[in-house]
Amino acid sequence: MSVIKIVRETDRSKLLLWGIMFLMSLSVIFYSEIAFLSPSNPVRPHHYAIRWWLIPHLLCGITAMLTGPFQFSTRLRQRNPVVHHTIGKVYVIAVLIGASFAFYMDLTVEDHATWQIAAGPVLHSLTWFFTALIAYRTAITRSFQIHRQWMIRSYLITFTFMLVRFPNPIRAWRDMSDLSFSMVLVLLMFLCYFGADVALNLKEITTKRTAGLKSPKPAPRAIFTA
Repeated sequence: MSVIKIVRETDRSKLLLWGIMFLMSLSVIFYSEIAFLSPSNPVRPHHYAIRWWLIPHLLCGITAMLTGPFQFSTRLRQRNPVVHHTIGKVYVIAVLIGASFAFYMDLTVEDHATWQIAAGPVLHSLTWFFTALIAYRTAITRSFQIHRQWMIRSYLITFTFMLVRFPNPIRAWRDMSDLSFSMVLVLLMFLCYFGADVALNLKEITTKRTAGLKSPKPAPRAIFTA
């Protein structure tokens, strides 16, 4: 099943969601990430010094960012489960490797002034690692409802790499202290955790029920599915 066919058969609301996320990613790439390539960038020497840890981390993060959306296509999962499983394994491996490099860098090569500043990045890398691991484990045990819940959490954590950089054009945001940024990461992880529950139960939350009518309870559907 081709990617073009999957896109054509996907609900417009889902395409809108993925389109917004794609535009956010482009904004981050052109405003924040390309600037790091400039020789005059003040943080370039630091990034160059840790390049052998940073480059694998970035490559794994990009792989997870690109492969994750295909895990939410119901049509791909139903019509070509082998491709779905293969892409899922690629996603999980990329996250586990990328999170491991991030965890190592946060504990060793990054010079955090206090443990409070280090707490946000360290917890973020651990959360990224374990949400993907749990999502994979629940798929293996065929607990598919729980698997979808943890997969949404995992990809939301993956996408926080874009979320925390998207407001960079706002000076107050990009100039916030390291401690404030650490607190933002913790808050985002909290929102991602409960965001999965909202996504899976969005139809139940937004649909008005008529009193006195008994009807079979529909299975919750994630907003990330196609």
